[in-house]
Amino acid sequence: MLLVSLSLLFFICSPDADRHLAVGWSYEGDDGPKNWPQTCKGKQQSPINIDDSEVKINKNLRDIKFVNYDKALNNPTLVNNGHSVKLDIEDDSNVPNIQAGGLKSEYMFQQLHFHWGSEDSKGSEHTLNNKVYPMEMHLVHYNSNYEKDEVYKHEDGLAVLAVFIEIDDNDNNAFSAFSENLEFVFGNGSYNSLSSDVILQALLPTNTSYYRYQGSLTTPPCSESVIWTVFANPVTIGIEQIKRFRNENLTDLVNNFRPIQDLNDRPVEKCYNSGIQQLPEIIKVVTSFVAVVSVYYIH
Repeated sequence: MLLVSLSLLFFICSPDADRHLAVGWSYEGDDGPKNWPQTCKGKQQSPINIDDSEVKINKNLRDIKFVNYDKALNNPTLVNNGHSVKLDIEDDSNVPNIQAGGLKSEYMFQQLHFHWGSEDSKGSEHTLNNKVYPMEMHLVHYNSNYEKDEVYKHEDGLAVLAVFIEIDDNDNNAFSAFSENLEFVFGNGSYNSLSSDVILQALLPTNTSYYRYQGSLTTPPCSESVIWTVFANPVTIGIEQIKRFRNENLTDLVNNFRPIQDLNDRPVEKCYNSGIQQLPEIIKVVTSFVAVVSVYYIH
């Protein structure tokens, strides 16, 4: 009884976006997305499909600066909040943050969480050229210029990094801390402190080219206060690892993704470096062509 009470207390007092969620909602049935609060019916809602043919490269969107992303998180705690599995941390002087990359402020890391499906054909919230991934990870950061409780009132209050996750035969060690501890957070409101190190940099794709657009939280109250950064390249998770996310004891969380929302003429841009990073491949093609032509004329 004491353990349950402590779990509930932690869940209620956890200083993150969960405190701003509307009660009585789910991903299906009468409380599903079609019946979410009126605040979820705005013109800048997320997630969206990103269509490369409609995207423009913005030369002002350069590399994101990842600060303390290479350091182990301080006292990471895995939490089942009834809608996802998320990772909270304790604040300290080494809290990871992101800067630059078109962001006008410093954004402090707050938590990360996952969206996933019951099968490989569904799970991600965003889609890329209509491609659906089996899983998506969100790393949530708040604008250091605002109080945490005020960020939802500002269009630039939050910066969220979205990472597509695809399945591989081999385990990804970066996700082991999550998959190996899921059994301790089967119940809504349950949590477990992680003993192994979690390093955010290891969770990101090596090639960090990205898309950028203005949107919202993907859960009620769907506040339109998010600068979204969606990485173009996915990371992997092992078959056995994602099976643990699909465990029958977590069925209330599986298929926890919101349907695609209308873009409503919002611009979606791609970072300038994403074009630069394609140059080596172009050079290879040109070099091969020149080599073939040279051989032809020599003979």
